[in-house]
Amino acid sequence: MKLAQRAVNRTDSLWELLDLGDPASTEWMRDGLCAQTDPEEFFPGKGGDLRPAKAVCAGCPVLDRCRDYAVGRPELSGIWGGTTARERVALRVAAAADDTDRQAA
Repeated sequence: MKLAQRAVNRTDSLWELLDLGDPASTEWMRDGLCAQTDPEEFFPGKGGDLRPAKAVCAGCPVLDRCRDYAVGRPELSGIWGGTTARERVALRVAAAADDTDRQAA
């Protein structure tokens, strides 16, 4: 069920709500500022305001790790590592082009 369709308890963190797999490999998420923020901010919906979530991400100590994680998981929606799903697609395309250029050289 999508996060927006769930009744969200304000004490739940984004990390807990998303059930992202092996806790050992995602332990860094507990240090994310999103874990202390209303999860709904990170899933603003079509045409919603992205600025509040991106502002939280901008000051986050795990920003780079979060962005790398999200770029590697195309199924994720919402704001991750300060990027939208569409922005992450562009990052994947750019990374693939860089890999192709390196292999050709």
